[in-house]
Amino acid sequence: MRLIGIDENGYGPVLGPLVVTSTSLKLKGKNFTPVPNFWQLLEIKKDPSSNSEGLLVCDSKLVFNTSRKKEQAAEETILAFFYLYFSFLPETADQFLKALLNHSHSVLRKDTPGLSITTYNRLCFCWKKKLSLDLNRERRKHILKNAEKLRNKAKQKGVTLEKPRCLLLCPSLFNDGLKNRNKSELVLEAGLSLIKSHSGPEPFLAGLGKVGGLQYYRKQISARFGPKFTVTPTREEKNNSAYELKKSGKTAGKITYLQDGEENSFLIALSSFFGKYTRDLFWKKTRAYLEELLPSPPPHLPPHLHPLPHGERKHASGYRDHITRQFIGETEELRKKLNVPDDCFLRRK
Repeated sequence: MRLIGIDENGYGPVLGPLVVTSTSLKLKGKNFTPVPNFWQLLEIKKDPSSNSEGLLVCDSKLVFNTSRKKEQAAEETILAFFYLYFSFLPETADQFLKALLNHSHSVLRKDTPGLSITTYNRLCFCWKKKLSLDLNRERRKHILKNAEKLRNKAKQKGVTLEKPRCLLLCPSLFNDGLKNRNKSELVLEAGLSLIKSHSGPEPFLAGLGKVGGLQYYRKQISARFGPKFTVTPTREEKNNSAYELKKSGKTAGKITYLQDGEENSFLIALSSFFGKYTRDLFWKKTRAYLEELLPSPPPHLPPHLHPLPHGERKHASGYRDHITRQFIGETEELRKKLNVPDDCFLRRK
């Protein structure tokens, strides 16, 4: 049986992509009843405030945009897993994005309204800015050391780690997707598409974070998997909605939507890590490309938003804050000169 965890990142921003990510694994000789505690099984810490060495996996919101030390710990964990998946350490954002995104092109079907495979295949290179990951020799050595420990522990416990899959909806694809659905439906479809892309002869057990406060998901699951599958609710509660899928009378898989999924599922938390890092790299490419073409200091900025003494500007997060709003206004004329459509930069909702 395959175990799958899925999470979304970038649900609320006005700039940058929406990312939906899946991670999966197989466990030799187990049927995942009950689901093992993979934090304990793989000896990975869950508490970001812990001073202990080693890999960290938790809700990405507890780590990113909190402290540089925690962000580096998260990055080193992501890249240790990445090394085991892809057998190399990326040096640039494009190397990371290309490896991670190339494995989900087939997920976006040609008959999915608003989601174009042709557009998707090239989207992570829209912003022609080479962004280094700045991994010095010591950090690379540390990442490889942790990756080897993880490889040995996974082998010892009979765990087979599978390559992650990631759907990145840039503002253009995001806006197209909202033409005939709302944001929650877009996230639901992406998550279910990722689950379906994992389909194989063996049953699966998939966990996802709850979307938009919804409690009932049978209609969406049936629509995505089609008439060959029978979908039966086994639980529909505020914190947990679970469904069994059968095909030709045999169990094909189980899907569970969890409140606070990153806290309760190792794979949802790991997907949260990969998704957040992917979103941040894509947004940094976008932001850095435009920043380099802007005058410095930027015109029309009040003193408290001027670049810092050593020449660095206060970077826009992409979320709904005053620095982001200023960045949108500051880049308006530049984007027109570059022929960047508003729909490629601004999200509608």
